[in-house]
Amino acid sequence: MRRKVCERVSTHEACGRTDGIKRSRNKGLLAIALFKWFKSALLLLLSFGFLKLLHRDLGEVAEGVANNLRVDSDNRYLGALLAKLSLLDDKKLAALSALTFAYCALLSLKVRVCFSRNDGPSISRSLPRLRLFP
Repeated sequence: MRRKVCERVSTHEACGRTDGIKRSRNKGLLAIALFKWFKSALLLLLSFGFLKLLHRDLGEVAEGVANNLRVDSDNRYLGALLAKLSLLDDKKLAALSALTFAYCALLSLKVRVCFSRNDGPSISRSLPRLRLFP
C-alpha cells in the first residue's frame, strides 16, 4: 500500500490569500528602499560638502553661516561649535568625506539588493542582513 506524501501548505496559501501578503511585503520593501536611497543621496551631498570645505578656514565659514542666520555672536553654543571646528584639519576632513562616501555606497548597494529580483542563492541576498554598523 502506497502512501501519498502530503505537502505542508500554509493557511494563507490554502485560503488563496498570497497576493495580498506579497503586495504588502513589496510595499514595505519599497518604503525601506526609498528611505535608504534618500539617506544615501543626502550622505553623498554631505561627502561632497566636506570635500568643498578642504583648504578653507572652518571658523570663518561657520561665522559666516551664523551671521547669515542672525545668531548672536556671543552665544555659548556657537563658541563651543567654533572651538570644535578649529580641531578639524584637512586630513580629518578628507577622511570624513571618504568614510561618508563609503557609507553612501553601502546604502546604495542595499537599495540595489532590495530592488533585485534574483531568486537564486547569492551573496547579494545576504547583504541586507549584514550588520557592519549599528
